[in-house]
Amino acid sequence: MTTTSDWDEFRSYRASGGGGKFLGNWKEAGEVDVWIHTQCPPVPFWHHAWRKIESRQDKTTKAVTREVWSDRIVCVESPVVLRNQYRFKEGVRESPPVSCPMCRMVDAIRLLVRNKKLGLTAKVFAFQGGDKAVAIHAGGIYCGFKGVEAGTEDAKLLGESGIALREAWKEDGRAKLSFIFRVLVGSAVADGIQIAIETGLLGTKVQSVINKSIKGAKCEADPNGERGNLAVRPFAMQWSYDAGAIINEKYDAMKLELEAHPLTAVIERAIRGPAPSIDHLLAAPDFATLRARLEHAALPEVRKILPWDEIFDVPRPKEDALSAKETIPCDRCQAPMDPKAPKCVQCGTEYDVEDEPCPF
Repeated sequence: MTTTSDWDEFRSYRASGGGGKFLGNWKEAGEVDVWIHTQCPPVPFWHHAWRKIESRQDKTTKAVTREVWSDRIVCVESPVVLRNQYRFKEGVRESPPVSCPMCRMVDAIRLLVRNKKLGLTAKVFAFQGGDKAVAIHAGGIYCGFKGVEAGTEDAKLLGESGIALREAWKEDGRAKLSFIFRVLVGSAVADGIQIAIETGLLGTKVQSVINKSIKGAKCEADPNGERGNLAVRPFAMQWSYDAGAIINEKYDAMKLELEAHPLTAVIERAIRGPAPSIDHLLAAPDFATLRARLEHAALPEVRKILPWDEIFDVPRPKEDALSAKETIPCDRCQAPMDPKAPKCVQCGTEYDVEDEPCPF
């Protein structure tokens, strides 16, 4: 299950109306200017890229078609295990997954290939939607094609199996780290706070900007660098994307100076006020439903050899106590706080709190 820093308490914060609008595909434009919500730090989000079948109805003809869509399945594995998922010793993961059926399924397929019970290029899952068919291969699901170079015999073998080397990364079923941001877009302030799910590559760039801003603000009068802390003194950032760059340089983030991007009253109210809930994005999957989906998509021969009972022999995720914690907005800064707290930890506003009535 995803864990966070002290800002984790904001995961329980609910705005009226539920979830917010999702930030569109800003990468097509190459850049976007955003203000990160001061009360809602970016939340690390481990998930598995998968596929699902969705039914769509034509508004005019009313005809229903089935389409293959991308899907995200929340990973409930420990972050400690996930950070070591690429470490192996004699073909066995040093930190094997114990909580997440998706992680265990990916590793089970890897071991079947390693033990020559399943071919590297064998199709293991198939999704059919209308005229579009999507297949996931044994090697693709655990990144087993990594290192194959174009023009080699191995690349030729992949091609004969219908696997495009440049597209093989799309089959990777291992857990990936993303970050969930709640942001105000500088060019669309009227749209309010939006939810953005961004790759870990961008997340690390944002971390660097924030750390550099705090470090640069430290001085004798401000030893903690509060003047550079966006939660205290908000500033805008520009996110950028270069499709032609190498993978680690595709994303970048930089701080935008207040002189050119001033913090207006409207912007400040938005980034300090209510924010959309992201609880629905972090909810663990229902294991019974997940198993049914996986078995349905698996090819018959694969369905027979995968150890389904072992894969799903995991502890059930416990409800995050924070998600059930009741909060109310502070009258002054709108930060979520305990209804019984005498003081807002964000702005320091004090309240008169009545004692609980005696039940006897």
